Amino acid sequence: MGKHLVILTLDFKPAAGGVQEYLFQVGQRIARHYPVTVISPPLGALPDVAFEQIQLARLSPMAIWQTLRRLKPTQVLVGHAHPKLLLGAWLWGSYSLLVHGNDFLAAQKRWHRPFFNYLLRQGNPLIANSRATAVHLQKMTGQKAVVVYPGTDPDRFSPTHRSRNNPTPTLLTIGRLVPRKGIDTMLQALPIILQETAVTYQ
Repeated sequence: MGKHLVILTLDFKPAAGGVQEYLFQVGQRIARHYPVTVISPPLGALPDVAFEQIQLARLSPMAIWQTLRRLKPTQVLVGHAHPKLLLGAWLWGSYSLLVHGNDFLAAQKRWHRPFFNYLLRQGNPLIANSRATAVHLQKMTGQKAVVVYPGTDPDRFSPTHRSRNNPTPTLLTIGRLVPRKGIDTMLQALPIILQETAVTYQ
């Protein structure tokens, strides 16, 4: 039987956002090598994609389980740690899990925390989008996560050659201006950094 990846997500293009773009690119890249199916709520059709889309009007754990039984994938990737997605994948069997930080941290204040954390621990492998997220995840689950950083589309963005005549380091932050991103902490740290070296921050 050939390989077949199913990605489960509540957030996907054409909606805008980091998770949406991340999972879209994962689907596009892997689909160059073997079949990929993305299961999501109705979010709108995407033209010219390399993967198959299944949009479920009601993305419940039971609907996910039934769809996975029909598709019989060789691998299931839960695109972010949401109870509905995790439970549906768990009912099916094995799954890998991609976590982003706020998705699993928010659940620690909810009534379903014990079962949610059990479902987290069943992910194999656990994939974190940053080293900080991986550290949090290991503290909670006792399991080491693989870190896969969000990338860029090399067809649209490629690094420019920085002139050797300008050795000043550049710090770049790309993200929403929300407290949990830590941009305020970076701004507060800049005076200390500038005492050590010249730097530009964008």
